[in-house]
Amino acid sequence: MTPRSEPIFYNGKTYRLDFAPKGPNLFEMAVSGMGPSQQKDAAAVATSSLGYFACPEGQKGKLQAKPVYTGGKWRMQARCG
Repeated sequence: MTPRSEPIFYNGKTYRLDFAPKGPNLFEMAVSGMGPSQQKDAAAVATSSLGYFACPEGQKGKLQAKPVYTGGKWRMQARCG
């Protein structure tokens, strides 16, 4: 899989999701367009979108650690499982 960027419509707004493979079943992810108080929303966008775009059917995205807000983006790692 190659790195991807996708527009994600969530709660009435469109955000940008960037994700790229980092290892077996592991992805680097970033959600743009959300503020520093939207950690829960960024995690929801990332995990549900990973499940849709990259995980085998029936698997969901799962965060590996808490998302970090830096450079105007929520950054995190997630895997399918």
